[in-house]
Amino acid sequence: MEGHLTYKIGEVDRQMFFGNYALEQTLTHFDASVTDLSDLLGKQLLPFLRIFIYHASAYPLLKKGEILDFTEFDVHDWIDNSGGSGGEFILTVSKEVFRVLGLNTEVTEQKKSKAES
Repeated sequence: MEGHLTYKIGEVDRQMFFGNYALEQTLTHFDASVTDLSDLLGKQLLPFLRIFIYHASAYPLLKKGEILDFTEFDVHDWIDNSGGSGGEFILTVSKEVFRVLGLNTEVTEQKKSKAES
């Protein structure tokens, strides 16, 4: 399980690595296990994505021994400043997260389209 994404946030190209470290840290944050993932995504999708983004962005820096130059609160700003929960950033990230987790986003998008019709 792994996914790489680079996204320009402000003046910084943020590298994100959606791998086992980020997933493990995210699940620990929610006191959950992999078997709880479906329920967690159904009930707390945005908080899950925010924490997963934080750890996925932290991993490349921590791996190189660098100090993080952002906090979980900054991740809120990244999301808000790029259109909020329906903005380009969160949509791009969520597609990668769903791909990495092996979840089908096409079915979800089809359901949304039918509901809007």
